[in-house]
Amino acid sequence: PLLASRRLSASGDYTDIVKAIRDFLNDPQLPISSAGFRCAQAMAGSLRVGLAPYARFLVPTLFDKLKEKKPFVIDATKTTIDAMLRYGCVTPDQLHDDFEASCASKLPNHRHAALKWAFERLDKSPEPAAYGRLCAAGGLLARLVNDDKLEVREAALDLAAKIVACGCGDRLGGFLAGLDDKQYQRVTNEARPGS
Repeated sequence: PLLASRRLSASGDYTDIVKAIRDFLNDPQLPISSAGFRCAQAMAGSLRVGLAPYARFLVPTLFDKLKEKKPFVIDATKTTIDAMLRYGCVTPDQLHDDFEASCASKLPNHRHAALKWAFERLDKSPEPAAYGRLCAAGGLLARLVNDDKLEVREAALDLAAKIVACGCGDRLGGFLAGLDDKQYQRVTNEARPGS
């Protein structure tokens, strides 16, 4: 029923519906969680800014889904978060705390997926400056470039290079100065135009 609805009233109370969608997202059965992703995307497209008060119920669950190993779940999660950003349900800075929590996860694939999501968002964004807290996350990146897992270190360096390439490298504070020579070369080389 929710998926068939094209436009929802922005003045309605959707707390119970959003909580039900969150439960769908957390369901271990793929068809049910898939319906949860589709419902969340449909609500974002219908309510747009009107979903903002309810987004706090969904965002932590969505970032938690980045720890899944199934590519479909990772892609659906990224698509849902992107839809919420595109329709103004959340701002990039409102997502930052959940992004940081994902980067502090004990699971390396969770940290890696969160870093890849941030890289893709900066890469697609017409306005990277909107990601102010992400661009100022030098402390977070400093920890992740020294992670025990290679794929996490690589993703953190890629994200740092993307931040520098977007012209926001000055916001990283002393992060660049704290890199070893090899890491610094990689970040600066990847940040060059045309790389």
